[in-house]
Amino acid sequence: MWPFGRSKPKLQQRVKDAHELIIGLAEKTTPALLATTIGDDWQNQAANQFAPMRVECLVFQLHLTDRLVNARLREHRAEFMDTLLPLTYLDIPNELQASFEETYNNRQQLYGSCKKVYADKDEAFRGTLMWEFGKAITYQFCGEIPVDKVMGVVGYGALLLESLDTGYKVCGVLN
Repeated sequence: MWPFGRSKPKLQQRVKDAHELIIGLAEKTTPALLATTIGDDWQNQAANQFAPMRVECLVFQLHLTDRLVNARLREHRAEFMDTLLPLTYLDIPNELQASFEETYNNRQQLYGSCKKVYADKDEAFRGTLMWEFGKAITYQFCGEIPVDKVMGVVGYGALLLESLDTGYKVCGVLN
């Protein structure tokens, strides 16, 4: 018997709403992340990087969602994420599904090791979730880690977190 009474349809709707927000944000944020890491002319230089960057963006948003759900719906976290992950996976083109799985597993280890999302005042950024996201994305798409590009990616990471948090509140995903 289902252990949460009548909450299953409500949880499924929450997951569907979260999924739609994640997909929409990935579509809007991916070009900006490419412009930040590769340059404004990324479409001419590296149009083939759109799909891999979209995967990175989706994986990061899934991690952020996991943290938000854990903070607000702790008792339903596993079920929420176990429903959201396969739903998101289905939006990945077949040729990228294997890399999505690998990226998800690798980034979950990296992002999960970060205790803090942001650095406190007068504290180094190193080891925070946002810094590690910025560093990983910049290295993946630039082959180096210039601080100005890392900070640009960090800015988009913060924007994603804020957008997810606000969007989930507006849609009632985490209520």
